[in-house]
Amino acid sequence: MEANTLGSVTPRKPVLSVSARKIKDNAADWHNLILKWEALSDAGFATANNIANTKVSLLSKDRTELESSDGHAEKTHPEYSEELEELCEQLRATLDGLTKIQVKMEKLSSTTKGVCELENYHYGAEGGRPVLFHTWPTAHFCA
Repeated sequence: MEANTLGSVTPRKPVLSVSARKIKDNAADWHNLILKWEALSDAGFATANNIANTKVSLLSKDRTELESSDGHAEKTHPEYSEELEELCEQLRATLDGLTKIQVKMEKLSSTTKGVCELENYHYGAEGGRPVLFHTWPTAHFCA
């Protein structure tokens, strides 16, 4: 029993060359990494802002306590703050996440450069290399 339906054939996507496929995948990876970078960066700035606000409130609290201590003007150090410690750990974790993303971005750059070098090897510096994505040759992705 073979069903013959003329109008339900799924159109085939054009087959990309290996270089084009790799560059397309790298572009998608770059996009995803940039989104992650922006999210972590925003979180890091919010945490840094919270650290600054916490520190200012601790310093103003200490100043108020000094002024109300009947003229005993001893210089005291601010007390340890668990909240401040936690915020600093959050900022460190954010920095570690950004560092991991940066390493991944460097690897993507290296991979793209490798694709360009492979294309140069196969087609020569001025050879008839294929155009990727209708308009750009591989060299445009390496610049």
